[in-house]
Amino acid sequence: MDKEEILAKSREENRNGDERDREIANQAAMYGFIGMSAAYVVMLLLEVFLKGRAGFGYIFLFSVFLASNGFSRYKLGGSKVMLLGSVCWTACAVVWLILYLWKG
Repeated sequence: MDKEEILAKSREENRNGDERDREIANQAAMYGFIGMSAAYVVMLLLEVFLKGRAGFGYIFLFSVFLASNGFSRYKLGGSKVMLLGSVCWTACAVVWLILYLWKG
């Protein structure tokens, strides 16, 4: 291989950013996911134990968050497990929304 072929191959492999940048973005997204999940759990516990409410709204938001995450992972990766999980979380979100509207 000559220099131009090697450079062309390298550019093709790294057209979506280099591997280090993608790994940093993936780790940042994971930390964001963990942080958001922790915030939802804390808010739900405060809602239930301090305010004495059912917390259906927070559970609904968390279910939508998980369903959206799963659908995007299915779209990007094609995993049928992610699709199944997302459909289940969507069904849960519908139930939680109904309970939120009905029981407040």
